[in-house]
Amino acid sequence: MTAAGTDSNLSPGGSVSPAIAEVEPVVVISPVQRVRRRRLWVIPALLLTLYVGECLWFVHSQSITFDEPIHLYSGLRAWHGRFDMWNENPPLARLLFSLPLVVSGTSMQFDMMQSGPQITRMTHGPIAVAWLTRPFNIVLGVLLGIALWCAAARMFSSSAANFVLTLFVLSPGMIAHFSIATIDGIGALATFVAAVALAYWRRLPTLGNTILLGCAVGLLLLSKFYTLPLAMLALALVFTHGADGRFVLRPRDWNWRQGLAVSAIAMVLVWASYGFHVTRVQMHDDVFTATIPGAGSPYVGVVPFPVNFTVWLPAGEYMDGLRLVADHNRNGHINYLFGQISRRGWLYYTPAVMALKWPAIILAMFAISIWLMARRRLKVEREFLIIAAFPALFFLITLFSHIQIGDRHLLPMYPFLLLAIAGLWCWAGRRRFGRAVLLCLLALQAVDTARIAPDWLSYFNAWVRPDGAYKMLSDSNLDWGEGLLELRDWQQRHGDVTLQLAYMGSVDPALYGVHYKSFAPGERVTGAVAVSMSNIAGQYLPDPDAYKWLLQYPHETVNHSIFVFHVPKSSLTQ
Repeated sequence: MTAAGTDSNLSPGGSVSPAIAEVEPVVVISPVQRVRRRRLWVIPALLLTLYVGECLWFVHSQSITFDEPIHLYSGLRAWHGRFDMWNENPPLARLLFSLPLVVSGTSMQFDMMQSGPQITRMTHGPIAVAWLTRPFNIVLGVLLGIALWCAAARMFSSSAANFVLTLFVLSPGMIAHFSIATIDGIGALATFVAAVALAYWRRLPTLGNTILLGCAVGLLLLSKFYTLPLAMLALALVFTHGADGRFVLRPRDWNWRQGLAVSAIAMVLVWASYGFHVTRVQMHDDVFTATIPGAGSPYVGVVPFPVNFTVWLPAGEYMDGLRLVADHNRNGHINYLFGQISRRGWLYYTPAVMALKWPAIILAMFAISIWLMARRRLKVEREFLIIAAFPALFFLITLFSHIQIGDRHLLPMYPFLLLAIAGLWCWAGRRRFGRAVLLCLLALQAVDTARIAPDWLSYFNAWVRPDGAYKMLSDSNLDWGEGLLELRDWQQRHGDVTLQLAYMGSVDPALYGVHYKSFAPGERVTGAVAVSMSNIAGQYLPDPDAYKWLLQYPHETVNHSIFVFHVPKSSLTQ
């Protein structure tokens, strides 16, 4: 199915009649065609090899980020049937990333500090733990690249697929968040795969595709809790799928058989990820009690009506996690934008983060693609529109969310952005010098990505000064604790001077060989003073200005995420 372009013969054009959907003609492939098909994968293979190299460079140069030990520690407990630690995320990625730690016998010790949890001991050290766990996420990034290429090739052309895969390889967010053992990358992968699987199922709703779609929806539910509305959208489009491919609105005409099949497969996968645990829910008078296996003490609540009954629910931990996320969203998060702090967030937060953190060249190409589609100069088929419903819904969700953490929570929209740009490539192919212009933009994007390498987690667009980025965004957008390796190297280059350190992270810097003394917010110190940029921003501090007194002194920037100030001893007498 193609929307534009003529340089791909990967799939037959037109729709498939229901009468012949189950019987496909036998296609004889000649030796020449086999060679051509093999050659189609040469460029994608080279691009993905480059992508893996970028990710490995990131793993080698960036220390463990704030959330990684939390996910790994929770994953270790989950392997023993315990889902009681930081349960605001489903366990799929945690189980996957922590599996090498289970096999190698790695253990961690957490101490609760004033700034939050901090790991003070790792059996094999943080560098070994990073190399044991992070490559699993790199594999997920490669799978997303393959899924993007296949979708673009089927809907547009193989050369368009190569173009957008190159953009994927040159996207700092796609490199950084698939190179650390966190669960934001898997959310992007699961969202894209579920959307593509749904579109393909609607074109050919066979039994095999129904099973694949059920698995995709199950993995979507298990990636992040914010994907629940997207899973509901997928199921709604399955139930309302008519025999002729049109939408059916009357419930009695719905596609109940396949809709229930997809739902059942997805729910079984969710239940399996929690070890087939069953939660006992009891309502007695006006007290609600949920006894969750492996979750410590029961959850007890009050309901406004007196009833008495007992039910057993599969995967109660999943529903408990949803409750925690709902409570978090209702209470708000400590959000930060342009130097301001708010618990309710801002309606313009998502567009602002996209403008700051997503490459300007890619945003411009996407805007042109959407404009061409709106003007009907670039024709797309229903398959693309089905897929586009997912990022559109997700965008609306992020606008009204009170948990505005930043770029990593917007990742599920990014692959769809690249898929739309594939249409621009096909349109430019019919214009003189059109593709030459796009290739020039591609070269500029390569330069933009290289200018901050390998510190891609701290990437901002070129109009943001690196030492002023903390005034725009903080936390995982800028400084997530990833700068300890370069800080250690800086310290060694300067005679192993002892640092006064205010570090934003969950790993004791001493585990990386950093010699330091901690100092509290507002405490005046002298000498070489290293402060995480997130602490300069003050997003999570009782006094957001606690470390800003240091800005008057000369400083260096380490790893695009840590300031090292040079404070003279005479400053204490001033």
